[in-house]
Amino acid sequence: MNEELKKWREQYWKNSGGPREVGRFFIAMFTWITLGITLYFLFDDINIFTGFVIVIFIFPFLIFWWKPAWTLYRKILGNPNLPAEPMPRVKVVNEFRELNLKWWHWLIIGWGILMNLALFYVAFKYLSK
Repeated sequence: MNEELKKWREQYWKNSGGPREVGRFFIAMFTWITLGITLYFLFDDINIFTGFVIVIFIFPFLIFWWKPAWTLYRKILGNPNLPAEPMPRVKVVNEFRELNLKWWHWLIIGWGILMNLALFYVAFKYLSK
């Protein structure tokens, strides 16, 4: 792992996870879900609520690589000591190369991704009726 990524991770873990920040994050999630439920009842469309729920599951993955999501995350937490920029992108790819996984490990990872996509498809299909 390179030094820039180590420095970023050290700063992130050193300055995150206080009770105030966790509380602010859960309040933001509760507000987001409440907004989704309210819009669902106003427009009587389950797709709106489903979209709000999907965003909750996608947001944690986006915050580390997409700058607008990282900026929103920092504003929600209200912690100026977190790194100003999201996690360095190119260096994460090098970590996967350093793992030296065998070919069948990648098959298992791919199978897991396919099963998650199938689960999302089924959930979307039956929740949108």
